[in-house]
Amino acid sequence: MGAFLGWVLERSGFGFARVLSGGSESERHAGFAYLLALAACWVVMGAFCAGRWQALVAPRSLGLGAAVLAGLVAGPSRVVLRACPLGSVLGTGHTAVRAALILAGWTVGVLTGTHGILAPVVMAARGTGADVGGLWMGDLPSPAILLVPAVAAVGVVVWLLREPVTVSPGAMEWPKQAAGLAAACLLGWTLAIHGGEPSGLNGVVAVEDAWAGLSGGRLWLGPSLLAGVGIMGFGITGAVRRKGLFTDPVSGLTELLIVVGASFALGVSSAISGGCPAFHAFYGASVFSLGSIAFVLSAFLGARLTSRHFARSSPAGER
Repeated sequence: MGAFLGWVLERSGFGFARVLSGGSESERHAGFAYLLALAACWVVMGAFCAGRWQALVAPRSLGLGAAVLAGLVAGPSRVVLRACPLGSVLGTGHTAVRAALILAGWTVGVLTGTHGILAPVVMAARGTGADVGGLWMGDLPSPAILLVPAVAAVGVVVWLLREPVTVSPGAMEWPKQAAGLAAACLLGWTLAIHGGEPSGLNGVVAVEDAWAGLSGGRLWLGPSLLAGVGIMGFGITGAVRRKGLFTDPVSGLTELLIVVGASFALGVSSAISGGCPAFHAFYGASVFSLGSIAFVLSAFLGARLTSRHFARSSPAGER
């Protein structure tokens, strides 16, 4: 599953940072692909949870204030980085220096927020506001569990029908990107549920499992960690095939400090929200977890405000 997701990310160039920016045509297409994939997941997960399998899914608890705070930090961080942790796993496999720095900074931020000096602050922030993370489609009346996601999906599809599909040689059109992302998400749900992670694949859980193995001597190869290994392994295979190693270096000390600082902030925000951005955007949102939806909307707001600031402050409006 991890290798398949790595292939989708590489082939499409999809990234959540592009979804949040939404300025250029390719960024808008990434947003369309995300919405269409999410709509497909709504239908499937609604049907799944309407049956006797509802008990197999358990969204993460998350306070409303924590979700908003984490989202407002995550959105601008991803705009500054022009990347997200998920894509950086693939980039690290490609031996891209910048991606490796982003992944390392994010990982350190997560661990600092869960086990380091910021742990008390993160724990206090997690309890901010009413717990909305556990409110999800499973709390709807029985018929509505199936109908509400289906109606929402139809609404998204109808809205997207007005958007043209540009066919370019060698490029993956956004409907195909959506199909690949939806398939990867649903395969991930299958892997997570059978592997004891009922809230879906989560980069924060992968970091925690890896840390437990390093610090305690017992490594649990959970679904999230295995998916990450698969993505990185696919990236390594591609780097070896192309014989292009250690690409995309940072240009100087200033950029290095910006990359490391923004990555660290993104990691702390993931520790606060209990999940990486991809977890909330796909797994939490696909089951209508209100905590994840609040995170995604806050990240979108923070990202758009940051993008507009960059556009105003850059010469000729260049970002």
